[in-house]
Amino acid sequence: MTKKGTIISYLLGIALIVLFITFYNNKKKKEKLLNAENKQTIGIVIKTVKTKRSRDFKYEFYVSGQTYDGWAKNYNYFNLNDTVNVIYYPKNPKINKAVIDGR
Repeated sequence: MTKKGTIISYLLGIALIVLFITFYNNKKKKEKLLNAENKQTIGIVIKTVKTKRSRDFKYEFYVSGQTYDGWAKNYNYFNLNDTVNVIYYPKNPKINKAVIDGR
C-alpha cells in the first residue's frame, strides 16, 4: 500500500471511530432522558422490515395533535396496524422508544 493509501485508510478508520462514539453517546443521552422523565402512549405499527436477525418496525404516535415516529427491533412479529406501547420525552417527543416486554 502506498503512503497516500495508508493515510486515507487511517483517516477513514478515525472517522468510523468518531461516528461510532457519537452514535453511542446519542443513544445513552436518549436513554438517560427517557429514564429521568417520560410519558407513555400507544403507537401504531406503520411499517415492518424483516432483517436477518429480527423484524424491525416503524411506529407512529400522536402528542398534542402532532405525529411522531420511531423504529424498533423485535424478535417477535408485529403486523401493520398493531399497537405498541411507546414512551417519549415530554419536552421533545422525537425522543421516544417502543416498550416491548417491559423493556
